Amino acid sequence: MLVLSAALALLVPAMALNHSHSCAAPGGVCGVAGLIFPPCCSGSACVESYLGVGTCRQTELAVACAAQGAPCGVHAEHVNCCSGSECTVYHESFVCASGGHYCIAKGGLCGYEGSSSRGECCSGSSCQTVDLGLMRCKPHHSSCAVVAQTCSVDGYAFAKCCQGFSCTDTFNGVGKCADIRGDHACAAQGSSCGPGTWPVQCCSDLPCKTTRTGAKKCARHGDPCVPLGHVCGVPGSPEHGVCCGSRSCRQGRNEVLFRCL
Repeated sequence: MLVLSAALALLVPAMALNHSHSCAAPGGVCGVAGLIFPPCCSGSACVESYLGVGTCRQTELAVACAAQGAPCGVHAEHVNCCSGSECTVYHESFVCASGGHYCIAKGGLCGYEGSSSRGECCSGSSCQTVDLGLMRCKPHHSSCAVVAQTCSVDGYAFAKCCQGFSCTDTFNGVGKCADIRGDHACAAQGSSCGPGTWPVQCCSDLPCKTTRTGAKKCARHGDPCVPLGHVCGVPGSPEHGVCCGSRSCRQGRNEVLFRCL
């Protein structure tokens, strides 16, 4: 552990030195701390950022700010949201919201490769890598998901699976594409099932049972709790599954969906 700590202590200054003699021009990709990407040149600020990465813009006061859908507050990279957005409580944290929308608009930054989490894209788009390691919210209509990629049964929250694949182990209609021919989309343990939901059927031999609240859930042994490591939530959905034991439903590193960890 001491060796690892020493290595990290040397790595962080080295990352900072990578950009110590460079800066990003207006319109370029920037890093607020100048670590992952260079800081903005004098007279411009890193605005519309997500997780401290954004775009340089010439501003009168040269004040950095976080975009709609980005984390904000005292524990985030930015305390202040860009003009038109307010730092609002959302899913037990704070994000910049505008006009009642907490999601990131199409084309907006939603993360970068290696970032600790992904932003919530507005309906009809999902967070995908574009260039320079950046990730933006791209529309679904021109793409489809392949094996192991995040998918949506109806193509609303995420792209549908490409032809010949099925969206399986879904939670509220969002899961992973599998090489299963035909329409065999299915719901995972703890997810809604039955008439009025999609998919209707539960995966494998899971029965669809009525819970104490009257809702129908995929449940094994009468308990609809979600096991360790399984999907328990979808970005943008207010409904999260109840994890078994003392586990909590949260996003893992480099993971789009919420899992019981």
